[in-house]
Amino acid sequence: MRNATGQTLLVLCLYALLGVAAYGDVLGHFFLSDDFEQIGRVLDGDLSFVWGRSHGGFFRPVFILSYYLDAVLWGRNPFGFHLTNLLLHVLNSLLVYALARALTVDAPLTETRRKLVSILAGLIFLLHPSHTEAVSWVSGRADLLATLFCLASLLAYISYLHTGRRAQLSVALCAFAAALLSKEAAVCLPLVVWVMGAYLSRVHNGGGGGVRATLVRALKTAAPFLSILVVYAVMRALMLGSLVGGYGAERHLDFTHSVVVSQLLRLCLRAALPAVTLRSLTFLESRMLSPVLICIGVALLIATAVVLARARRRRAVAEFARRNKFLWVLWALFVCAMLPAVNLRINVFDTQGERFLYLPTVFSSAALAYALAKSARSMRLFVLFSLTLLCFYTVALRITNRHWGEAAEVSRGITEAVARLATRETAVVVNVPDNLRGVHLFRNGIEYAVTRFAAHAGSVKRVAVVAFQDLKTPLDRVEISTGDDALALRLMEAQAVFVKFNPSPECVEVISRTEKELRLRLTNCAARPDIFYFSDGKLVPFAL
Repeated sequence: MRNATGQTLLVLCLYALLGVAAYGDVLGHFFLSDDFEQIGRVLDGDLSFVWGRSHGGFFRPVFILSYYLDAVLWGRNPFGFHLTNLLLHVLNSLLVYALARALTVDAPLTETRRKLVSILAGLIFLLHPSHTEAVSWVSGRADLLATLFCLASLLAYISYLHTGRRAQLSVALCAFAAALLSKEAAVCLPLVVWVMGAYLSRVHNGGGGGVRATLVRALKTAAPFLSILVVYAVMRALMLGSLVGGYGAERHLDFTHSVVVSQLLRLCLRAALPAVTLRSLTFLESRMLSPVLICIGVALLIATAVVLARARRRRAVAEFARRNKFLWVLWALFVCAMLPAVNLRINVFDTQGERFLYLPTVFSSAALAYALAKSARSMRLFVLFSLTLLCFYTVALRITNRHWGEAAEVSRGITEAVARLATRETAVVVNVPDNLRGVHLFRNGIEYAVTRFAAHAGSVKRVAVVAFQDLKTPLDRVEISTGDDALALRLMEAQAVFVKFNPSPECVEVISRTEKELRLRLTNCAARPDIFYFSDGKLVPFAL
């Protein structure tokens, strides 16, 4: 017992050191997008656990309470909020290590390799380059918390299967409830528990009882989790006034093949590879991707049927599946954990939406570590493969985190500039950066940013936005021209476009708008606002 505790402490220290090395720069980053409004409301004393009802609504009390604790400790200092995210990520990596240890007890590996596979699984999870949105963005904390409680629940559940102690089952159910109250992605846990229970039951019973009996036994142990899920669904529906909240029923219930098939490919690719390695594969965002994938899938099914037509080949495939059943189980667990996000948008080329992968990569990290151990014939090769993968992931992670650092500087600069330059109570920013290479900037929260998070609060009380644009670099240029009492604003970066337009704010009339150009004029009103536009990395005031 002492040796196991000592080893766990050593692994924790290793993960903490590597976590600080990988994410240390993030601790100094400014807030971004949703951070401003959510944390701003908490700082104002508003602990509402429900928000976003305009498009469906979210109910995440544990998530909001974590903000409250940080606000008490750190006030408006982003350092403390980022530190909490980093600590949660390190702790999750340790729990991935513990889960891998528990699942590989009977895997066909030597004890030394089993330990190394578990450590490597935690390291892959810790340094995974597709985790930046969840870790580097304060608002990504919901995924960190949901994963933390899901992992705690699974570990307690495994302990319950071993010991039969009701106390362990109670801990598992309480942790599951906390996960649901952190983020909706935890709804997948009963399915994960069922698959994991079936696997562990087959292992511990030596495969006896048949597959059907095994699945029924596992379903009985998963039933309490389903009960918690039903209670949660009813409570959430009462709080939101709708059974389907989040981003709205139209999005969450869209299971058309064009969404699911292409999204499955994107999620699987991003579970293994960072965005920086996929940017040349432009076909991944093509509208033709889904039909092509369906045709490929049909062709593979036909080829599989032909291969399995002969008994000898069926026996060979069955033997291959038996030898690699642990990998198949981890793949099944990955798919189960991915189901809540299968119709949500994840971008292949940048970090937008990659937070949806945080929980599923618990299982893909373990699968990758196990595959490396099985494929390496010697310990030396296993170590070499592992170090190569970790170095590759670390470099990609550092590159991506630099993008988050650039976005944080743009966010801070715009926030301080509006507060410093505005001389009236209302400020209108014509073009606000929505994101920088996929890193969220001011999709939400600019008014909270200026009025509550600027270092030196000015006279401005209200901030309105006309249009939101993509930024490809912090220095993207905007061309301004005036004439006939109108202002024309054109995006000069070839790939930059306006991604969203707001209704015309008071005193401003939008004459025309396209993806690249916006024309507007000021109207007569009693209190004319300050007008700004963003270009070359700076907020620039102008007057017609």
